[in-house]
Amino acid sequence: MSEKGANSGAAFLKFKKGGMNAAFNDFLAGLINRGKVAAVLAPQQVPSGGMAFPALISDPEKIKTDAFAPVLPVATAKMISALTCEAPLTRRVAAVMPNCQIRALIELVKLKQADIGNIVIIGIDCPGVFDINDYSNLKEDSETLFTALFNNVKKTPAKIRSACATCREPIPEYCDIAVGVLGVKDGVMLEPRTDKGRDALDGAGLDELKDANGRAKAVEEFKKSRAAADESFRKEHEKIQGIAEVTKFYAACINCQNCRTVCPICYCHECFFRSDNLAQTPNTLLAKARARGSFKMPLDTLLFHTGRMNHMILSCVECGLCEQACPANIPLMQVLKRVAADAQSKFNYIPGRHPDEEMPLKVFREDEFNNVGEE
Repeated sequence: MSEKGANSGAAFLKFKKGGMNAAFNDFLAGLINRGKVAAVLAPQQVPSGGMAFPALISDPEKIKTDAFAPVLPVATAKMISALTCEAPLTRRVAAVMPNCQIRALIELVKLKQADIGNIVIIGIDCPGVFDINDYSNLKEDSETLFTALFNNVKKTPAKIRSACATCREPIPEYCDIAVGVLGVKDGVMLEPRTDKGRDALDGAGLDELKDANGRAKAVEEFKKSRAAADESFRKEHEKIQGIAEVTKFYAACINCQNCRTVCPICYCHECFFRSDNLAQTPNTLLAKARARGSFKMPLDTLLFHTGRMNHMILSCVECGLCEQACPANIPLMQVLKRVAADAQSKFNYIPGRHPDEEMPLKVFREDEFNNVGEE
């Protein structure tokens, strides 16, 4: 599943006159026409234009996806959870998604919130995405923006989200078909990583990828630059610690809980923070005011953030959807990236790396934290 030694058996999807989306859409339509999948889940422009949302498409004639659009308005992993949580699919569905959403989906599988037995995961190299508000105002077409982000991110008309600019895992690792853009000229690499992937590509009539010598180097350099940016980002914001700094950081929170709604890892049907456990009656509010003299409303904003963090941080894939959804523009990744890295490193755990890797809190190991409680 790794990029090392990849490209064996990889196919080459040559771009045509209509561009990269046109060629890729023909490939996706072919999956349905050849009976490989019953439907495709992929980003598609809304009728009014200016935004691409996941669309579930069963008619090959209606496949007009914008799979390379550098925008992520919602968690694709949650869409697949909605498709498969109640019962496994009886027919295969191809799902086109960036690596952060693949990793989130794998975590949902471990949490018994999704099933990928009949999902053909198609992972695309991701150069990062724009904030949804910025993207909707850009005049350039999605293919131009996508290519520009890989070539020179500093010359794009807007900045990509901080989560993307500092992403250490932009290239799909666990997927059925890897769509390689970096280091491939005049087309994309379609590399099968599993039997499902090989079956999907069978009969597609694609040529074998003959020259991808530059891909490994391009991927290595791209990942290296993002890792350096991530390290710099963490050091820049490491001062945010301690109750005083954390309280100040979340001071603008209006307790809308948008971050919980969009997070691909927050899956509880009844969230504790929306339950009767934290419900306040008029009398309890007045009693609290009499006891304290005054208190900030809405209540428990800091409790919400620390509680949610405790719940999901080991599975956080740093997709940045929480920060994008915040109406108060709180730069949530400044805290979440550091806390996630610290917590996950304690268990040597990378969320979403592989479905067979157990989640840390589901496994007891005698050799973990032997120094806890010792002088």
